[in-house]
Amino acid sequence: MNLWNNVLTKAWLRARSKSGRFKIHFWKKIKNNPIIIDIGANVGFFTMFAASKYRVCTIYSYEPIHSNYQQLVKNKELNSNETIFCFNKAVCGHNGKIKINYDKTDLFTTSATITNNGGDNNKDSIEIPCLTLSEIFKENNTSF
Repeated sequence: MNLWNNVLTKAWLRARSKSGRFKIHFWKKIKNNPIIIDIGANVGFFTMFAASKYRVCTIYSYEPIHSNYQQLVKNKELNSNETIFCFNKAVCGHNGKIKINYDKTDLFTTSATITNNGGDNNKDSIEIPCLTLSEIFKENNTSF
């Protein structure tokens, strides 16, 4: 079975049109009842978009920064969607823990890194659980 018939991993591109507006393009037409994995979900903009586009779907949203994760959960609750599952974890190349740096003064940070540029007093380091994409499939009993 083709992976893209069942799983969508942020398969979209933003392309600036001549008018300067951004458009969302899907790489491939997604079939009904997809399983969607939103890695780096932030506060859930893509998660909520996908839930509105595919009324019958299952969404697994992963966000490592706790303040973003809290807003992601609030957005899920505001939309009363029981098929969205939120996780306060990072997705990377190994299972375990990872140390990430981010700007603690930014309420909804859109930038986190595993490298420290040094010298920035606004950078905060946290150690968070992480897992691989393969582990996501195993934990959620998802096959492709």
